[in-house]
Amino acid sequence: MHFWSTVRQHLTFTRQEALAIAFLSIALLVGQAVRWYRMSAAPAGPEMAYAALDSEFLARAHAVLSATREATDSPQHVPAPPPLTPGSININTATLEQLVALPGIGSATAKKIIAFRRENGPFETAEDLLEVGGIGPKRLARIRTYLRWE
Repeated sequence: MHFWSTVRQHLTFTRQEALAIAFLSIALLVGQAVRWYRMSAAPAGPEMAYAALDSEFLARAHAVLSATREATDSPQHVPAPPPLTPGSININTATLEQLVALPGIGSATAKKIIAFRRENGPFETAEDLLEVGGIGPKRLARIRTYLRWE
């Protein structure tokens, strides 16, 4: 104990502080000894075939990536609507799909056009479209060039 009393006097530790340091030091040494014993006495576990696992992982990853690329590279064929040209849509015979292709005309407005046409007969002029709900002068100006009347 002479060593500890000398250390305590030179470092100005109280008796309780010196005992705490001694306890922690001994606990550390015992922990290291137990760790060393477990590592040296433990039997070697089965060797893992990491190369086989790695190659299996790479094969599966490649298969998933290939499937993803095929799915994104060749999307299901969806026919594009025909390009709009001036006078390409007959307003009196146009289907819902043709009317929706017009700029600013959605399915709700297209349904209103068809319903109006059914109730009131064929459109005779472009201005007749102004009577359809949802079509005002600006929208009519946007679609007028694509329409024809027969």
